[in-house]
Amino acid sequence: MKQKIRCPEYFADFTCIGSDCEDSCCNQWQIYLDRATFENYTRIKDPELRRRIDEFVEPNPKDQTEARFGRINLTDDRKCPFLTTECLCILQKQLGVDSLSQTCLTYPRVFNSFAGMLEGSAEISCPEVARRALLNPGGIRFVERELELDSRFALNNTIKLEEPGDYPLAQYYQPLQDFSISLMQDRRLSLPDRLTVLGMFSSKMQSAIDEGNPIGTPAIIAEFDELRCFDGIAGNLSQIPVNTTRQLQLLKSIVDEKLRRGTGIATFRDCHEQMLAGIGFDRDDQALVRFTAGYHNIYFPFMAKKEYLLENYCVNYLFRTQFPLFDKDWSQIFKAFVHLTLNYALIKFYLIGIGLDLGELNDEAIVKLVYSFGKAIEHDSGFINAILKQLEQKNLLTMAQMAILIRN
Repeated sequence: MKQKIRCPEYFADFTCIGSDCEDSCCNQWQIYLDRATFENYTRIKDPELRRRIDEFVEPNPKDQTEARFGRINLTDDRKCPFLTTECLCILQKQLGVDSLSQTCLTYPRVFNSFAGMLEGSAEISCPEVARRALLNPGGIRFVERELELDSRFALNNTIKLEEPGDYPLAQYYQPLQDFSISLMQDRRLSLPDRLTVLGMFSSKMQSAIDEGNPIGTPAIIAEFDELRCFDGIAGNLSQIPVNTTRQLQLLKSIVDEKLRRGTGIATFRDCHEQMLAGIGFDRDDQALVRFTAGYHNIYFPFMAKKEYLLENYCVNYLFRTQFPLFDKDWSQIFKAFVHLTLNYALIKFYLIGIGLDLGELNDEAIVKLVYSFGKAIEHDSGFINAILKQLEQKNLLTMAQMAILIRN
């Protein structure tokens, strides 16, 4: 059916490239089945499909919901058992698109709703989405289109304005997101400066929320809109101290925690090995020297010409997650900013190491790192929440600490 939708331009004409994809979404992930799909699979009679279903499909053993009623267990080589040698889905090939679960049908698309308007975006963990979203020098543009959408597409989150008493900040969702995205695309400022201003804004908004004063939101937006237009803002922000030693310590501790939990995704492991080879933590005591040189000699010159790559990443993230929400929570705008900052800082950290290993950075390396980062990190909510909890326990959820991660 056709529906009006607000979305990035790349989303409007996105199609899965199937067997041409270099890193199929049909492997290395836990695949959940909604109740309707699970029950449909129990009625399939085809002998070969029946064998695979009996061997690999089972009820979800814990935290069972309508959306996660069952699951498909992966093969020993961590692939979906319904994936053919041509990297196509045998279920869809034999039974049609209606045989796909809601998860498989929807991914990598993400649908949210605000005041009755559907919002469409996509997960950067899909290589084709990463290319379409990141590699646009003109930046991500948003459009309203009438698109043919499957009625079974999953809806991630809905924001209603009928209950402002429950969520008083909801009435300011659109101006908050418009300001945040506009700031992130304001190329008068460097991307680190834009993120720093967003952090200052989020910190002030968090204080207003904590004080029970969301009605002050329009004034705070106006204040920071004026601030980013101030001619001397870049010079003022340049006075913020840089602490590369502390930055490297923080990022290395986060990466070590991810290693402890397991990296899982093969392409991300490749990127991780490249990063380690480039920075050489275990080689000698010169890792900080190499990291600093890698930033100034490789990362910074490349980003000076192509900063739009990570700008587009940030803009896609803000829209997809419905910033200022944090995990659908209206009361944690600063945590929403921290989450974005951690992602940005980790991507920068990996790119510096990869650049050192390769001797350069290029579009291909950045796309691979970003989509594999999406698979390994962004989809691991348990890891992100654990890191946020650790930072909170150590009193590190502050703008000062975020500035250390942002700025070099």
